[in-house]
Amino acid sequence: MKMENGSSSNDVLQKDTRKSEARNNKNPNEAGTNKDIKPKSILKNKLDKKQKQIQPQVVFVENPNAVSTTSFLKNGIKLSYLLNQFVKDCGGKEALVGLTTTDVCNQFVLPITKESKLSYCDLILEKAKFNLDCRLETVVSTSTVFVSHAWQCNFLDVLDVLEHHFEKEPDVIIWFDVLCHNQHVPIVMSDELWATTFQDSIRQIGRTVLVMVHWANPIPYRRTWCIFESYCTYITEANFEIAMSATECRSFIEECKFAPTGVIKKMANIVDTEQTKAFKREDELRIHSILSNEVGVQENSQGEIGLQILLGSLYFNEGCFDKAEPLYIDCLSKSKALLGPNHANTLTSMNNLAGLYKKQGKYGAAEPLAKACLTKSGVILGAHHSDTLRYMSNLAELYKCQGKYTRAASLYKACFLKSETIFGHNHPRTLTAMNSLGQMYESQGKYDMAEPLISKCYSENKKVFGTDHPDTLVALNSLAELKKSQGRYEEAEGLYKECLSLHQKVFGLDHPQTLVSMNNLGVLYTRQRKYDKAEPLLTESLSKQEQILGPHLETLTTMNNLATLYRNKGYYDKAEPLIVDSLSRSKRNKGPDHPETLTAINNLAQLYKCQGKYDEAKPIFKHCLSKREAILGQDHPHTLTSMSNLASLYLSLDKLDEAEPLIKGCLSKSEKILGPNHPDTLIRRKHLELLNQFKI
Repeated sequence: MKMENGSSSNDVLQKDTRKSEARNNKNPNEAGTNKDIKPKSILKNKLDKKQKQIQPQVVFVENPNAVSTTSFLKNGIKLSYLLNQFVKDCGGKEALVGLTTTDVCNQFVLPITKESKLSYCDLILEKAKFNLDCRLETVVSTSTVFVSHAWQCNFLDVLDVLEHHFEKEPDVIIWFDVLCHNQHVPIVMSDELWATTFQDSIRQIGRTVLVMVHWANPIPYRRTWCIFESYCTYITEANFEIAMSATECRSFIEECKFAPTGVIKKMANIVDTEQTKAFKREDELRIHSILSNEVGVQENSQGEIGLQILLGSLYFNEGCFDKAEPLYIDCLSKSKALLGPNHANTLTSMNNLAGLYKKQGKYGAAEPLAKACLTKSGVILGAHHSDTLRYMSNLAELYKCQGKYTRAASLYKACFLKSETIFGHNHPRTLTAMNSLGQMYESQGKYDMAEPLISKCYSENKKVFGTDHPDTLVALNSLAELKKSQGRYEEAEGLYKECLSLHQKVFGLDHPQTLVSMNNLGVLYTRQRKYDKAEPLLTESLSKQEQILGPHLETLTTMNNLATLYRNKGYYDKAEPLIVDSLSRSKRNKGPDHPETLTAINNLAQLYKCQGKYDEAKPIFKHCLSKREAILGQDHPHTLTSMSNLASLYLSLDKLDEAEPLIKGCLSKSEKILGPNHPDTLIRRKHLELLNQFKI
């Protein structure tokens, strides 16, 4: 939350997630050219020839990733159940310490399912069928994610990676072989099963997640099954993701800061299909044969694209946009070449680049990409596909950042209504869309339309997920923001306090989200002029963010907010170095024309005005206004803020002739864009009243 002369701007990063409807509903290549589908056709022909050379045989495998040839990879297990109830069934985490997946299978899964001779998932279905536990009915369902992992990995490490990767999808249904496959039954691995059924199942699921426990020495890249599963993901053009734990992500990005290309090539070089091992020699020979004769890992750039996307996302989340940009551009280029311009994965790469440009303030570059994503997704995946709705929401957010509120509100509303129809009233996607629409109305000053949406979103999240769920905390913070915008500070204070307390409980005292919550409460106290309460919160938040995040966007935001506090208290000697430092960092990290840099420039001019340094403030205000008009447009709320600030300075200088056109023009646009009752509009109306008084 950044304070700027009474106006604020919220920017939400939406994690890129993928669903399986693309492959279930429509072939993504249907709208492409012959060139788009030719590589796949060639590989299919090669695979058909290879099938004739392979004779059927019985193979007993510990990790076959299959139930039968008729229901291959169909039923998966809810991740939240795996992380909680299954761990309890094994005796808690203490009982799993030091065990691999193989150990867990032998010591727990096989004994638990010994009497029934079923898979763990099928055993759950049997219990639900006989009404032994009605809660089990939703635990096992159709898989939407295929999880590929090496059984030699530490089992608790694997769970940690899955929990981190699916942080915003806790109830996702995953195919997790040790629980979903019947470990008591051998399987006939026929030609059809190897070459067709397995790949068809991967295609239908549409999303493969490779668990990477130790990125520097990744066991999955040394296991034949994991290589084969990655190959099947490639050949079927399913989405491919690499999952790491939070700790491994931090380690990975530290190593990549100085030599990202080298790290990617190091990991890619580990993939030696001739040295990978499987549990059974028969599996090993069969998989090696297919890999070496069909594409070979050298031709399979999906894995490298996946690594680049991961690294780019890490840089993105760290605020290192200049390092993320070449990776995202390269990913998009490779996806177009490998899969075609209309493939769902190509759209994902395009969406990532558009999101990066938005964060960089390069709205002109972001908008055509975001529009193309939405248009192509509507044609290829369908107007009601979950990815199409995500692209719609992202374009709405981009419009909002540009101050194109009418367009943004229209898209947000459409996204919310479609989400209700597709997912239902209480689905997480619907609640997120509801919250976004409410925030849009809040930005427009339409509080009577915003409040019922944001309030309902919070109550529904609390009902569906519970008080401590991250989505509930997001909704709670949104409600607090609304109350603050309405000037209902006492109500906002109680909500912000609750939000901070829950963040400390759920995430810990030093988690970045906790520090943001601490900053938000500090900003409210500043608004209330409770400076003695605000200062320790903002000071502690800034200190920890500097230590944990470094020169991150959130750090610069808190720095500006603390500077605003000092400015309001009249501590100009404390405010100025913070603003200058923030401006310097923003110029260095984001560039001189980035919207956040212009905010820092505006704040410096505002400080000079408060100090009575009008001659220094005036050229800075004019520069900021000129830049915002050129970059954001003449009707953007931030441009109106600059116009209002310059007009206010002219009033202070008693230059009424120069102030009048600015005040009248700013008020007219505010009434049209923000609405007659928006707080900024009311302030500008007071400026006009002052002008008229001075002219008397």
